[in-house]
Amino acid sequence: MTDKALTLDDIAPEHQPFAFAGGQHAHVGVLCIHGFTGTPAEMRPLGEYLAKKGYTVRGMLLPGHGAMPERLKGYKWQQWAGAAKIMLEQLAQQCQYVFLAGESMGGLISLHLATHHPKLVKGVVSLATPSAINDGRAKLVRFAKYIVPYHYPLKDANFNDPNVRKSVAERMRTSLDLNDPRVVKQIQNSVRIPLDAIAELMALNDQVVKRCRRCAPRSSSCKGPKTQPLHRTA
Repeated sequence: MTDKALTLDDIAPEHQPFAFAGGQHAHVGVLCIHGFTGTPAEMRPLGEYLAKKGYTVRGMLLPGHGAMPERLKGYKWQQWAGAAKIMLEQLAQQCQYVFLAGESMGGLISLHLATHHPKLVKGVVSLATPSAINDGRAKLVRFAKYIVPYHYPLKDANFNDPNVRKSVAERMRTSLDLNDPRVVKQIQNSVRIPLDAIAELMALNDQVVKRCRRCAPRSSSCKGPKTQPLHRTA
């Protein structure tokens, strides 16, 4: 096992951007935006479902994502939003109506674009999108990044947990022996997220919260009829 075997640079096909041509509702486009440290894979099931319903669908890969999380170091939230804006404009040239669907940070980016480009965005579907970060430690990230530059999310992970093993296996194209303690230790020490990238996520959240002052209660949720089409406005 070498260090190269633990890289995510060789992105598996399911983590690549995707594009599905529309059918009956091809004039309605949906741009799917993944979350922080994520890839298009987390939005692909939704994209495939919408494509089967006849919509034009695009799933983008945000700058700095798709590789080891440490590659996010130095990126600004404006770069993530800017890349999504380009994709939005391209889809708007092709489709009469464009909806944005984002998970977590992807939802924040979707809301950001909707508030700044209302003529281009017909609607937003935000999934698991934060409206507030209540963890007191999060407020220290902007300062802690100068002292502790990285967060190691798998440092204390239980690799006996099937969900942890499944997540690691899906993100790493190279086959790994997760029963080997040496391999597990190497993963725990090599997967790291720059705190400055987390600070950018928080900055984006702050911007969106300022713009979207009228929000439903955090505990509320809604579920629309399964048969309701995206392009229906009545």
